[in-house]
Amino acid sequence: MSSQEHRRWPSASSLCDSSSVDSLDDDVEEVLARACLEACPGHGLTGVATLSSGEILAKRYVVGQLLARGGMGEVYVAFDQMLRQPVAIKTVVSTLSDDPRAIRRLCREVRLARRVRHPNVCRVHDIGIHDSDPRDVIYFMTMDFIAGESLRKRAHGQGFSVHHAVQVALQLLSGLDAMHAAGVLHRDLKSDNIMISGTDEAPKAVLIDFGLSRSLGKTGRVAGAPMSGSMGYMAPEQVEGKELSLQTDIFGFGVVLFELLTGVLPFERRGPQPLGAAKRWSAAAPSAFRAEVPSALDEVVARCLHYSPSERYPNANSVVRALDRLGSRRSA
Repeated sequence: MSSQEHRRWPSASSLCDSSSVDSLDDDVEEVLARACLEACPGHGLTGVATLSSGEILAKRYVVGQLLARGGMGEVYVAFDQMLRQPVAIKTVVSTLSDDPRAIRRLCREVRLARRVRHPNVCRVHDIGIHDSDPRDVIYFMTMDFIAGESLRKRAHGQGFSVHHAVQVALQLLSGLDAMHAAGVLHRDLKSDNIMISGTDEAPKAVLIDFGLSRSLGKTGRVAGAPMSGSMGYMAPEQVEGKELSLQTDIFGFGVVLFELLTGVLPFERRGPQPLGAAKRWSAAAPSAFRAEVPSALDEVVARCLHYSPSERYPNANSVVRALDRLGSRRSA
């Protein structure tokens, strides 16, 4: 390959912008994929990944770094050779690939996620099947790749100022409101399911992972299931297997807001204790951990985290209005 052809390739740092590669010839596809994946920051996960870097799924996606691992599967950054841009792929763990229930759950996750179109909600594309070996079929879904870090990592690391914490919270509420308007209950709001990109002065929050989401339907409610969520973030009605509603996600948001402000969780990551309901779900005020948190913001968090769903904010927009009033008070 001539040096002239080499000069046509964009730098690795520009390859996450698909507009920079539209004119490239197919003979540089492999180099493009490699450079693009190298430009996408990984999460530094350790352990053996199911897929190998450079492996091609469904004759289309070049696998890159392992980004996350959970009970149902793994998430990788990959390069879409057809669209010439990075994507994230979420696989069904191999031991579940022959379980029809696992595949149905994946299909449901994609169907629900595709209802929502919002800049603060991760866009999910489609489901793929990799069956080069009939004995080891891999089912996966594709979604936008978000270059950033989880809110959990950020909040427990350098943290956020109170001002930026509120700005991130407002973005999350905007995305959550869009989900609820589309008839989707997230059911698993937690800092690991929120990605933070952008700059320190202008962070952008994106909700991800619809794995536990359910359709609200016409009733606006979802039947309960024992322990359907993540420890430390589940609302009381989730822990107790009761009916779920919009206020269930409001509780999860309240936990995340507490974590944004303090870097810790309001409740320990454990199941229900043999205590009275009100006492069990009593949390300290964020200002007890961070003096600069105003009392009005303590009140917003406390209402989100109320034991009774009927005492919480009725929807995401009502929390936005409460936070807006807080901003008005501070500027007055």
